[in-house]
Amino acid sequence: MTLRARRLFKTVFSVIFLLLSGSQFAAAQTNYSAAKIEAFAQCVAAVSDLGDQWMARVQAAGSPEEATALEQQAITEVAARVEAVPGITFEEYKAINAAAQNDQVLFDRIQQALSRLQKN
Repeated sequence: MTLRARRLFKTVFSVIFLLLSGSQFAAAQTNYSAAKIEAFAQCVAAVSDLGDQWMARVQAAGSPEEATALEQQAITEVAARVEAVPGITFEEYKAINAAAQNDQVLFDRIQQALSRLQKN
């Protein structure tokens, strides 16, 4: 994986994780199928442009209430893009995202899927 791809992956992962950190996650499962990991990687690619866009808007919010409203809008947009990817639900996406934060093997599988996706 190129340095640019690693940075993008870590940035997207971090931003999306921060946006979703207030949500309840499904029980951690780390034995996701290859197809589920591929779908997750497609979701990461689908939402990759949202991180910087929404983070800047949230940080520029004039009040905590506005920031909260913007965070909710960001989550809604992420959810819509995730739900548009076949083979994965938003709940599964959140669960995989949360699990990958503490599971290096899962994280590596996702990085490999992202790398394959970039090559195509």
